[in-house]
Amino acid sequence: MNVIFFHGTIKLVTNLEGTIEFLENLGKLYRAFLVHYKHQPHENCTLKEAHQMDKAVSSYCNGTIENVKSRNGITSTTSGPQGTIAAKTVVSLSLLENGLERLNKNIEVLSPTFSIKPEICLTS
Repeated sequence: MNVIFFHGTIKLVTNLEGTIEFLENLGKLYRAFLVHYKHQPHENCTLKEAHQMDKAVSSYCNGTIENVKSRNGITSTTSGPQGTIAAKTVVSLSLLENGLERLNKNIEVLSPTFSIKPEICLTS
């Protein structure tokens, strides 16, 4: 990572691999909840698949925060400017993960053959 100073501001420049990894994980969330351009081809996924994708993104984000905190000696909650994802984002991902897990378990108990499209969870 390079640090560039401009007239009282600091710009952080990350390597391309980190940016690619972040965008790939963001793409998992988009695929899980069918976020796409109108009239473009897209892949449908099940509630279980959406849960697994969210779980993977949540794990990636937690790992990224822990890595930045340990590398920079940060003990406080991150809010974004430290060069990582804000802790509020990770909490939101965790809430989403837990909600999808509970919803999936409830559906399996009540009606195992019932399927729900993960994208409808975005409006509730």
